[in-house]
Amino acid sequence: KRVNIRSIYFSDQNTANTEYRRLRNRTRDFEKKMEQYNPEEMTKSGLGTGIFTKYQMPENVAEIVFKQTRPSVVGPVDVGNGFLVIQILEFLEKPSLDEVRDQLEDLIKPRERDRLKKEYLAKLRKKYDIEFHPELVMESEEFVINTKTGEK
Repeated sequence: KRVNIRSIYFSDQNTANTEYRRLRNRTRDFEKKMEQYNPEEMTKSGLGTGIFTKYQMPENVAEIVFKQTRPSVVGPVDVGNGFLVIQILEFLEKPSLDEVRDQLEDLIKPRERDRLKKEYLAKLRKKYDIEFHPELVMESEEFVINTKTGEK
């Protein structure tokens, strides 16, 4: 399951509690409060706003958000360095494979590249009885040695 949310960051719990009580009944003010309280970096990066799965959220945030069954305002949730009040806009079904294909490829590529590199180095070690120092093995094409027939 996925959820479409937006959140407001508060540095202190008293303000978070006060604003949470107001926002539960006046959700139309949520965006104004985001502008008022969210740090500029959070606003610019879109942090805390968008569509998320429970695995993309801190555990304590996901626990509260995914207990809900309908759009609502929840919080305040302690995130270590402050508190979040979260507006749940809608719940969405699981994404299709096409929707997550790029994300999956981004996760798989580095692992696969590392696996292939290790496999290739093991073959070279065995074939030529040589040892590689991992810190010297680079992937840049500039450092790839192309062998010619009859040369080592």
